Amino acid sequence: MPNPPPLFEHGTGSSSKEAPGKDAKIFTYLGSIIHEQGGSDADVKARIGKARAAYLQLKNIWNSK
Repeated sequence: MPNPPPLFEHGTGSSSKEAPGKDAKIFTYLGSIIHEQGGSDADVKARIGKARAAYLQLKNIWNSK
């Protein structure tokens, strides 16, 4: 799998002297969090967090009279 463009970096774990995207351990690609070891825990937690935030914003609208 080719490395994503530096624009999609989430966290690198590398020093600031290295080129962006060179040694990324975790990055976001097309809205999904990709981890070096292939786990989906971080992606699921991020999606649940986004859904929770959207629900809390919409809850006020739904409950207004």
